Amino acid sequence: MDAGLNPFELYEATYVMALIIDITERKIKEKELSHWSRILEGLLNEIFVFDAVTFKFINVNNESRRNIGFDMIELAKMTLVSI
Repeated sequence: MDAGLNPFELYEATYVMALIIDITERKIKEKELSHWSRILEGLLNEIFVFDAVTFKFINVNNESRRNIGFDMIELAKMTLVSI
């Protein structure tokens, strides 16, 4: 569960609205994403994920970074054409 408290005023009186959200589904998706991320990072194949319009790198796995000699901070500033 995720809870948030939001104060507000109405007719010169102060109230607090509590929003309670079930985040079970979000937590399941985060766990799945983490699982696949660990698998992709550990692969010996090179994986480059980039924006199809700008060709800017979104993610590059460990083997790719090792092979081309750039870290993700450097790659985030580069495009596919740069390498």
